[in-house]
Amino acid sequence: MDEKRKEIEKQYQKRTRPLMLLMLPLDLVALFLLAYGARIHRQGESPLLQFLGYLLLISIGVAWFVVMRRAARLRQEALDALEREYAANPDADEERIHIPGEAGSSSLLVMGYPSDTIYQLISGPGEYHFVKLGWSGLNAASYEKMLPPGLDDAAIRARMEKGLSVPKSEVEAIDLTMKHCVSTQLPNDGIFTLHSGGKKRKFIVLRPDEPATPEAMRAFFADVSGRLTVDTARYEQNEALREEIREVAEDPELAPDPAKAKKLRVLTYVLCVLPFLNFAVWRFLDVPYRPFAALQVILALIPTLLGIALPRYFSLNKFLKLNDHDPDARPGTVDLSIPIMASMFPLLIGALVDFNIVKWTPLIIGVVVFSLLAAFLLTRNGKGIRKVWLVRLMLAFLFMMFSAGIILETNFLLDRSEPTAERLAISDMHVSSGRTTSYVLEFEKGGETLSLDVEPELYDRVEPGDTVYVVTNHGAFGIEYATVWTVDEWNYRD
Repeated sequence: MDEKRKEIEKQYQKRTRPLMLLMLPLDLVALFLLAYGARIHRQGESPLLQFLGYLLLISIGVAWFVVMRRAARLRQEALDALEREYAANPDADEERIHIPGEAGSSSLLVMGYPSDTIYQLISGPGEYHFVKLGWSGLNAASYEKMLPPGLDDAAIRARMEKGLSVPKSEVEAIDLTMKHCVSTQLPNDGIFTLHSGGKKRKFIVLRPDEPATPEAMRAFFADVSGRLTVDTARYEQNEALREEIREVAEDPELAPDPAKAKKLRVLTYVLCVLPFLNFAVWRFLDVPYRPFAALQVILALIPTLLGIALPRYFSLNKFLKLNDHDPDARPGTVDLSIPIMASMFPLLIGALVDFNIVKWTPLIIGVVVFSLLAAFLLTRNGKGIRKVWLVRLMLAFLFMMFSAGIILETNFLLDRSEPTAERLAISDMHVSSGRTTSYVLEFEKGGETLSLDVEPELYDRVEPGDTVYVVTNHGAFGIEYATVWTVDEWNYRD
């Protein structure tokens, strides 16, 4: 069976490796087009090369996603077929291990932590035997089929070179945390740490049939009960959470609808690509600024609004690093983590390039308020979520990283106040190079130096000592930002 699994992995690598090898030269070509296109655009040529380079980057990203997703689906289908073959003909696998006894107080199914090796833990007369069963590449149903009665104690001991044996007399302590472990997709009941011989070994308690209760765990470790510590409170909290999730799953107004979610998943793919396509047109082609900026804001808001309006179909599981078996997860829902980040990121980049912020305090307040409000609305029900306050803080942090673009562009689009223009002389000018190139003009104003970024075309037309208009816009939300106009541009503006 291991050989068949290795062949499946080889097929997965065969499908994905060509694209991975092709991505680097294509990325270099795209970056060259962007850099060279920016250079000739500064000299007055068409921005078409920049636009093509950016489209190539988008195409590479979409191709990578499609190929990797298809390869992952084919790999999972092959693993599922292997599992069905194993279930239909179990005797064909020479490595299959038959364990005597019944699940419960006589044995436990555990997984090494952080390894993925599966063991059947048997409590012998004077030792704990960790009999190696396999690895966690298949799902939990596979392990149930590993446990029928069959071999005697001698046969088990013959397998012990593949596992581990710990004398009970050498067990110094066992710390059992009855809390769901999110490090595996398999249903489980937490981690226990075995202290023996000066070593600490951690194992995850798997749950192929039913939850392992604190009473069952105490019965299993009865021989070392004086050295056993069980965190019963966490187990009770976890059980209460499971019950709450069962209620959510049975509530017709809250339970996910997998059939409809499958259709809506296509929408999330579109919401990942459209913001970057609109950004390419908005930034690199000669199009009206306001309509495309407004469309960029709308595209950035749609994923968040979907999550707020349709919590039955959408979730943020991947951002919280949850799988369908995790108590905090919403199985059967469409994940919005990537669409939210993909839609807000290009808007943030554009806003940071466009605006010289004069007053940062209103922006900071706006980001915090928007982030906390979005996080609260996305988890407003709170049902089936452990430590909802922590989840909200994590979501708020996600929005704080990307929401500034929405606020800055909306602050500009809704601004109806009259700007204030002040004519100032350029005291100094320089180009700063880092991850991006900035063209900076400096002015002396009120005994302080004011530094403003400008477009390279304007930078090339002025010199130190020239006078320009520094225009301060008050913004719809009180976030003041400044722009620089030459005298001719200001006098002949529309």
